[in-house]
Amino acid sequence: MVRLKKRYLIPSFLLLIVLLFSSFGWWYWQSLKQELDLTVDWRGMSIGFNGLCFDELTLSKQSQLKITGKNLKFSWSNLSATDLEIYWQANQSKIDTDSLPIDDKSHTEQSDSPFSNFASFYTWLPKLIHIDSIRFYQQHNELIDIKINVEKQLDSLQLRASFNKNYSGELSANLLLNRAESRVDITTAEFNTILNQADIKNAKITVLFNGWLKHDRLSLNVSNSTINAEQVSISPNLMLANLNGTLNFAMQSKIPVTIENVIIDGRFNIQNLDGIYDNVEIKSASSGGQLLVKDNKFLIETFNTRIRNVNVGILFENVKFAGEYLASFNAISKGKLSWHRFESTLFSGKILVNNSTINFNKLKQSIKVYLKAIQLKDILTTYPVEGLNGEGSIDGMLPIKITQISTANNNRYNVSIENGELATTASGYLAFNNSALQDYAKNNPNMQLVTNVLQNFEYTKLAASVNYADEIANLAINIQGKNPKIKKGKAVNLNINLQENIVKLLMSLQLSDHISEPIRQRIEAHLKKESFK
Repeated sequence: MVRLKKRYLIPSFLLLIVLLFSSFGWWYWQSLKQELDLTVDWRGMSIGFNGLCFDELTLSKQSQLKITGKNLKFSWSNLSATDLEIYWQANQSKIDTDSLPIDDKSHTEQSDSPFSNFASFYTWLPKLIHIDSIRFYQQHNELIDIKINVEKQLDSLQLRASFNKNYSGELSANLLLNRAESRVDITTAEFNTILNQADIKNAKITVLFNGWLKHDRLSLNVSNSTINAEQVSISPNLMLANLNGTLNFAMQSKIPVTIENVIIDGRFNIQNLDGIYDNVEIKSASSGGQLLVKDNKFLIETFNTRIRNVNVGILFENVKFAGEYLASFNAISKGKLSWHRFESTLFSGKILVNNSTINFNKLKQSIKVYLKAIQLKDILTTYPVEGLNGEGSIDGMLPIKITQISTANNNRYNVSIENGELATTASGYLAFNNSALQDYAKNNPNMQLVTNVLQNFEYTKLAASVNYADEIANLAINIQGKNPKIKKGKAVNLNINLQENIVKLLMSLQLSDHISEPIRQRIEAHLKKESFK
């Protein structure tokens, strides 16, 4: 009988310890549930030597938060589940901060309370956590589906997470319980993902970061983060290709993290980027700059943007730009664009724009574009006219006005030119030998004289006034010079008026060039639409 009592003494003692710990755990859970105002429901609960099991367990906090776990298993050393669904409903109620008591001591105690709860919760976490699928929902829309593994160590958690669907990515981080600062430190964190979807092709993103999290604030430092993508379609009108960039930034935010609470100070660098915006094709753009986000506004500043060429039908080469764009997130397209450098090569000459600012929230506005040493022979090569050749160097100034036109669907910008000026800087020549013009001049003596003069015309002055509106350009050209073989080189003064639909002209030039297929399709669709008007 004595031996029988000794035989069951140790198991009974162990069972007593388990019951005491279980009772304490249950008491702690009840107090935590009451403090956080949680509601708990479960289905299919069982208790065994392997721990506590639930077929389904649901935690909810009024209408704001709901967590549902399936096939949950709890033990002293392990927690596992096949599915965990987290529904978050943003709280629309606003707190009147003016009515809150200002008491530093009470504020400090309230600030420490959430961390104390987390520290206590951390103490009761099992050593290993494995969940096959965690799905986050906001307003009943699924945001993300991930798989996680957590290993608990002394005052730290080793976190590993990966996407289950839609994306291919992994997150690893060390979460350190910083009791001295009442916060959770995030160290040696790394995020990698590969995206290959309809709008994103062969994109690889790597983010290295660290930081910390308190009950009311988040701080992150992101360093040496890279993105490489074959193609990214941002909108129907904007597509990027060969995207290679790096990003470094520091972020601070109150909790909850919203664009109003976020402060970001970052640096970016982009290399050899190609792109298409509407009918404009960009090749090999590189830029370095700064990104600032604060008070629901953002500032993008570029120090030295260089673009190999911009094709709008005519080719702008070696574009150089330095400036900034400031706007609110509530009206991204209504910001201010400022620059202190804007130049490009055009027809072997230069196009320059002086320091300027365009406020897209207060149009109309004007800027002055200056042309330097534009070569006439390059213009005639790009825009050929049968039998016409010539040489000369042209300077000019084009006052461009930008206005906004509001429509039922969207807002668009209208560009016009009033009294622009073009003029040659030295003498040159024109040679115009056009068979159609000669046939027309056979029965018109005055026109026959003009035709003969222009076959070898040495000009001393070539000037033009330029006006542009509603896609139509009007050029009033004045040419002064002579043909040495006509009337002993008598001086001739010619006035010519030209009118051209610039939009259609540029589109036709693009179609005759080697352009990207998306631009070709847009141009053909536009021309087809115009033909039915």
